[in-house]
Amino acid sequence: MPSLKDIKLRINSIRTTQKPPKAMKMVSAAKLRKAQDTLLRLRPYANKLNELSGRLVASLEGSNYVSPFADAERPGDRVLVLIVASNRGLCGGFNSAICKIGQATIEGELAEWQQSGRLEVMAVGRKAHEYFAKRGYRMVGPARDVFTGLSFDRVAGVAQEVMDGYTARRWDRVVLVYNEFKNALAQNRIVAP
Repeated sequence: MPSLKDIKLRINSIRTTQKPPKAMKMVSAAKLRKAQDTLLRLRPYANKLNELSGRLVASLEGSNYVSPFADAERPGDRVLVLIVASNRGLCGGFNSAICKIGQATIEGELAEWQQSGRLEVMAVGRKAHEYFAKRGYRMVGPARDVFTGLSFDRVAGVAQEVMDGYTARRWDRVVLVYNEFKNALAQNRIVAP
């Protein structure tokens, strides 16, 4: 049986080892709060931009202008699935949930295109890229490391590649799979056809 001195040493040892994780929790909580505040401040701008683009499209319906992105005559023969995840794995079910939703979408409603080889996957973020590459999906695009040194130019390059592929008829349909921030504990998984 341990002596009283051994028990006191053990208690002190445990208290000492608890200090670094507690400090790490405080730092990560502050970073999360800052990121959450930034995201929530930007949401009204994104909603307004979406509303404005909807109005713009509605105002062009009577004109002679035909957008290459509003072509209703496309046969839908080739599909691109654009999956957005993160680069790091220490975020619980964030990456695994979005990858599983993407895979379920591909194996469900897009199974015909996958089986015929007319489906390609562009994964934004290293975790999604590794997930789908490991499972043998046809991967395209330089989007794997977009979050490393994140900048507008890097994201715009990926968006431009998707738009160029669509207008050049490399893909007739683009399906976007991503997480929408709800709160720190929950995300909405969005599949946008």
